[in-house]
Amino acid sequence: MRRTSKRHQTSGTRQLSPTSRRPGRRGRLRATAQTTCRLGLTTFVLLAGCDGSHRNSPDAAASGPATPIPLRSPYLKAGVELLDGISVPDGAVAVGGPLRIPSDVIYQGEPAEERGWRIYFAIPNDPRPVIKNVTEQLSRQGFTMRPAELTGEDWKTTTTEFCTQNAKSYDCAGVAQATASGDRRVVALDFHRRAAENDRPPESYLRITLHDSEHPEVFNPVLGNPGTSMGPKPPPVSASWPSLPTQGGRFGDGYDPAATPFSVEPQSHLISPTIQSDDCVRPGYEALLALSGNPTSIFEAYQEQAQRIVDDTRLGPSPTIANFEDGSKLYAATVSDQGGAVYRFAMTIPQAGTPLLSISVCVD
Repeated sequence: MRRTSKRHQTSGTRQLSPTSRRPGRRGRLRATAQTTCRLGLTTFVLLAGCDGSHRNSPDAAASGPATPIPLRSPYLKAGVELLDGISVPDGAVAVGGPLRIPSDVIYQGEPAEERGWRIYFAIPNDPRPVIKNVTEQLSRQGFTMRPAELTGEDWKTTTTEFCTQNAKSYDCAGVAQATASGDRRVVALDFHRRAAENDRPPESYLRITLHDSEHPEVFNPVLGNPGTSMGPKPPPVSASWPSLPTQGGRFGDGYDPAATPFSVEPQSHLISPTIQSDDCVRPGYEALLALSGNPTSIFEAYQEQAQRIVDDTRLGPSPTIANFEDGSKLYAATVSDQGGAVYRFAMTIPQAGTPLLSISVCVD
């Protein structure tokens, strides 16, 4: 989200150099064979094998209508426990799993330690019961959720209701703060439903981000009261998503011209359409990929793509690596140019399960 409220870092400034660490945002992707997942009574096309198979062969694409697929890795169905006592809410499907987030704060010349995470939920129906479910889960974990006043390029939310109908989108936002003394954790919630526009695919995603740092980025949006109305009924979402590109195909078209698209590397698979990144001054995107080969080699291959775009005469930055108590690892790197384009890579390798890569492309 691009936020109008004041935000700054603790004892430092944000760095956009190739060696700085910043979290990615929301992303948008494609693939060739549509696969249907059933969520309650609603058929929801997730654009990739929900069983993790990622049908990529010409035979699979030409075999006719897809059949319902069990919701397995890298998609998580309602009830699956995530982190910090939070589970996948009813009415939603988790796209991938929790993504570790790089630190966005420089403290005494070094990136502050960040133990937080974020996750995307695909929501084909009314998001309000899903947001209420998440709010109740957070309440049981000692958080108080309030609606937040935020503003994007062509949308806004208010403090009087969690959800707002804007001209081109339906948007919801809230911020939950821990009530216990000394607990610095903050949870940001945002939902966006947008129709397809130009080459951009439609969206219907809820993003939850939990920040957990001793030196957090200060973010003070205007907040409403707990228990505020959820807001108006949302418009329906399309019954299906566009197909996703497979190996060699392009993803990231339809955004700002300076937000250069990527091509799908071998042994990596887009797991949702790309998502518009509202953290950018101009429209950027985030792509979410599951990795089936050597994760560090695939990470480097995408980083090299960005380096060729920016400056093919020098090597890209070495990634930073962070280890977490649950056994997961985060690889993060940023490549930027003087024209304002910033390419951020954040790869989460869980102790068990599928490695996930977020590629965020912004034009600041």
